[in-house]
Amino acid sequence: MTSKLTFAGSFVGRFLKRLFPKSDVARTGLMWFIGMPSGVAGFFITKSALEKQRYKKMKSRQRIRDALKANEEKNALEEAQAAAAKAAAAH
Repeated sequence: MTSKLTFAGSFVGRFLKRLFPKSDVARTGLMWFIGMPSGVAGFFITKSALEKQRYKKMKSRQRIRDALKANEEKNALEEAQAAAAKAAAAH
């Protein structure tokens, strides 16, 4: 049993045959024409996404570093006050 193509299918097929080049060199040129800009655009989109992620990670590490530094300074101040109070009590 054979099935006939619908009008839309045959129209699309004829359109693609007219649009797509027949020689191998022209097909290769078309693929380069499509592929090269796509690759460059993909590279820059990926690069910007990675830079955003890297920036977020750096900011979070900076916040952690600042919190640890503030905690260390607070502990050092408390130890100095405790040592001063102990020295004052000893005299």
